[in-house]
Amino acid sequence: AGMDLAALGIPDEQHYLKKYCERAGRDLVDPQTWGFCMAFNFFRGAAIMQGIMGRVKDGTAASKQAEMMGRMARPLAELGWQQVQRL
Repeated sequence: AGMDLAALGIPDEQHYLKKYCERAGRDLVDPQTWGFCMAFNFFRGAAIMQGIMGRVKDGTAASKQAEMMGRMARPLAELGWQQVQRL
């Protein structure tokens, strides 16, 4: 989401995917499939965060950070949609 990964000590996406596939003993994933996986997981995360926000609104959230987490639902969904548009 526009963060400087190198400054954070985090490998870029292609390097991470390559290392993951090597360690998992898999062939590299084709870019179209990888893009779908990324979009799916952004939407999955958004759904989880939406569920957390539902618990905040119901007054049943267990965590003090629940509202902050719930507010991440929309930005994650928007990242998912941006990923879909790149496919």
